[in-house]
Amino acid sequence: MKKAELIVGYMDKLKAFIEFVDSYLDLGLEFLHKAKVYIQKIIELIQKGVDYLVENMGGRPDNQIGDDYLFV
Repeated sequence: MKKAELIVGYMDKLKAFIEFVDSYLDLGLEFLHKAKVYIQKIIELIQKGVDYLVENMGGRPDNQIGDDYLFV
């Protein structure tokens, strides 16, 4: 009987520890999700800044070259 009570006691402590770790994992995942949202916003702002700079510097060059420039 003593062994069973000892095992149950250890199992209760193990369960409490696992619940403790699980709660911190949930909190960590929540922080990571918030960080992901902020990083996506930063990337969008950088992309807008690069696009604005490119447009003010003359735009992106066209990938298609006209027939006039093929033969020199």
